[in-house]
Amino acid sequence: MSNDVLDLSKDGYQPLPAQDRFHRSESKFRLYSGGFGSGKSLCGCREAIYHALRYPGSFGMIGRLRFKDLETTTQRTFWQQLDQMQLRKKPYVLDFNQRTQILKLGNGSEILFTGLDDEMKLRSAEYSWMYVDEGSEVPDEIYQTLLGRLRYKDPRRLWITTNPGASGWIRKNFVQSRKEGYDHFHAPTTENTHLPKDYLDSLLADYPAVWRERYIQGSWTAFEGQVFTMADENTHVIDDWEPTKDHLIYEGWDFGYRNPTAVVWYAVHPSGEEPIVVFAEHEAREQMPNWHAAQIRAIYRHFKLDPNQIQRWGDPAGNQVQGLRGRSYVQEYGDLGLYGIQPSTREPSTRALRLGKLLSTQITNKDGSTPAIQFCRRARRTWNSVIGLRYAEHRSNLGQDPKESFHKENDHLFDALGYALMAAPLPEAKPENREVPGITKPFTPDEVDRYEQQRYEQANNSVGMFGIDI
Repeated sequence: MSNDVLDLSKDGYQPLPAQDRFHRSESKFRLYSGGFGSGKSLCGCREAIYHALRYPGSFGMIGRLRFKDLETTTQRTFWQQLDQMQLRKKPYVLDFNQRTQILKLGNGSEILFTGLDDEMKLRSAEYSWMYVDEGSEVPDEIYQTLLGRLRYKDPRRLWITTNPGASGWIRKNFVQSRKEGYDHFHAPTTENTHLPKDYLDSLLADYPAVWRERYIQGSWTAFEGQVFTMADENTHVIDDWEPTKDHLIYEGWDFGYRNPTAVVWYAVHPSGEEPIVVFAEHEAREQMPNWHAAQIRAIYRHFKLDPNQIQRWGDPAGNQVQGLRGRSYVQEYGDLGLYGIQPSTREPSTRALRLGKLLSTQITNKDGSTPAIQFCRRARRTWNSVIGLRYAEHRSNLGQDPKESFHKENDHLFDALGYALMAAPLPEAKPENREVPGITKPFTPDEVDRYEQQRYEQANNSVGMFGIDI
């Protein structure tokens, strides 16, 4: 293999500083992590092509957790780079088998494209090199399997490209303490000077602070202290969904003026065999109740919801007299037809415990298992509020463990959801049928408050809020 084919600038490829360092590294294990648009997949695919050409007769693997994601993202980038290098032709490329997903090169090297979600299949081959894209998605045990299969012939290397995420194996080996033979290259989105300026501007405008740290700066510490570590985009977020006439509808309120007024809706099926689905949200600041009420009624019309059949729960402070003509928020919205907003649990840790339980629990039905709660993509800001919630740091002069509390930042939709979730049925029990005018109500906040607070205190005195080591 002549060196000119591997010249990084030969076909116009101008690697960014981190990409250049990555390509020139001889470490056996390499991590290239960074923000959106920082050239991770391009860099990883280029390295795969270089290895296949540099080591004749090698057998390499390009993988991502789910093959569908690999096919629509990483593999497309690979073909684009192969075309740009003018190598997608003989004698460089001989054949690509669509069924086996194996690419054969003229120098005897082969590349397999595969999903990584079946550990048993990964045990059936030996590889010379491996490239894992979006490596934070991959469970730790898969990496242990991959390392055991890296034994075919030289160069026996593995590299990973990813946004920062929850992978313990990556953190331990590349981020927290650099082991011998492991190298980490970091690139924020801002390093990529080839991106359109409006792309970065849109990310900065749309993302909350913790997401900007993770997905723009590429920070691995952005989510340290995250409350809901069990929240998983791949399982808890679904495409848009609408309730049927059989679903019970719950509405949660967090009142405000300078701070936003936030309202969240979720649906519960009386059978208890479907997940709770958070399907709609409303959030705006510096608007009067009549304006919010108009927006909320529009949501009712869109989803064909009967306002008289909705259970409403909110911040207990909504019953206090505000500067609204000497009236409370609950009274103001009641006059506007949104009556019956009942006071929920004030303690945020108790509400977090309820949501944490739902996020951690799987329910079983005829179709298999599913999380006990899911979020529609149209409720994206509520999801962001949940995963962005972090513990506040406290120091005790008395040496006592402090009571857990949270940063008060972008948490209004989380609060609104939490107020309503206190009335939701627990996942291990089907809803009780209790008749109130026109509504079947499973539980009230008062009935579960003492039980949840007791659970919270027990968990907090042991290993963590949710009874797990976090």
